[in-house]
Amino acid sequence: MYQFLCLFGPGAVTCLTVWGLLGESAQKWFQAAIELTAYAALDAAVTIGCLLSRGKAEIIVMPDGTKNIRYGGTAFLFSLAVSFVLGIVIAMIRKRISIRAEVVSRKEEM
Repeated sequence: MYQFLCLFGPGAVTCLTVWGLLGESAQKWFQAAIELTAYAALDAAVTIGCLLSRGKAEIIVMPDGTKNIRYGGTAFLFSLAVSFVLGIVIAMIRKRISIRAEVVSRKEEM
């Protein structure tokens, strides 16, 4: 449960910060879930990268060979600060840049 909170808690903070600064709300539940997951992954990558580079986290190998990252409880507070800053940065980027994808079907003639 703690790992779930460490991953999706900061993702939710980033999501709410971006939506709050842009004046948006969740469009559809599926899009909101994808956005939350993407922000959670980005927050985790930045937090772990910062912690590993400073020696505040370590990669351990579990008995079954799975690699896991171990860090202290204060890292959660650090990750919340990172998530808030990333929310502000993402909101600034999204205000300036609009990225859209369009899918068009074509019929092939034989």
